[in-house]
Amino acid sequence: MLIKFLSLLFLSQNIYAFTLNNNVEAAFGPDEVTVYVANQDCTNMNLTHEDLKGMAKEAVDNYWNKVPTSRLRLKFGGSISVSSSFSTEGICVGNSARTGNCDVNTNLKVASGIIIACNQNSTDFSRLGILGLSLPNNIVNKSIYGSIVLLNNRLIGGNNQFKNLNHNEIVSVIAHELGHAIGLGHSPVKNALMYYSTVPVRDDLGMDDINGVTYLYPVREKFLGILGCGSIDLNNNSYHKNQPAFIFMLLFLLGFMFMSKVFKKN
Repeated sequence: MLIKFLSLLFLSQNIYAFTLNNNVEAAFGPDEVTVYVANQDCTNMNLTHEDLKGMAKEAVDNYWNKVPTSRLRLKFGGSISVSSSFSTEGICVGNSARTGNCDVNTNLKVASGIIIACNQNSTDFSRLGILGLSLPNNIVNKSIYGSIVLLNNRLIGGNNQFKNLNHNEIVSVIAHELGHAIGLGHSPVKNALMYYSTVPVRDDLGMDDINGVTYLYPVREKFLGILGCGSIDLNNNSYHKNQPAFIFMLLFLLGFMFMSKVFKKN
């Protein structure tokens, strides 16, 4: 019975649903990553450059920086000058990012940090419902150096989906895209910011988002003795992690079993 309980406890503590958007588990190396906004107006989205800057700053401040178990801190860097390619060209060359295969367009390659831009490319934004596309597009080995976030600024049939969103909804869309920019994929958990489908305003991270960013960007702490032992196993895109708290709990239960046997003998 106790063994069954321990098995259930282990599973409940360690199975996560989040996914990653690259096959090398790449993450930014520095603890602080700067987010910039391209210095272009998003005319078809009915947003000025200043509007987008304000919303991007809210997305930076109000979501991914609030996880105490993650070392990652996003910093808003304001405007940055970029070429017109950021507003017209596709995120990939010769194919679409939505197919899962992407030859990175080097014209949009970000040297450092994350750049948010509004974009009108008809391949990437073939329909109104595609609000954004984001990609770590400068990866060396397992380190992300730069990522691009493109928002759908295309006018289709005289309409653009962002015109139907309010301020807070746009902020949450940008925060979702920033999640992709730091290396996370979609989540099947509906209350997660990284849920794969559009839902009403998500004004905070869900537990699966927290697990994901903690997995990629764990706080750098030093543990002593057996509490420092841990392992990470990857199995069919499910992530398992032995945490010090679980190890402590297991040792406590084993100690309790031992003491119970001692008292019974006496």
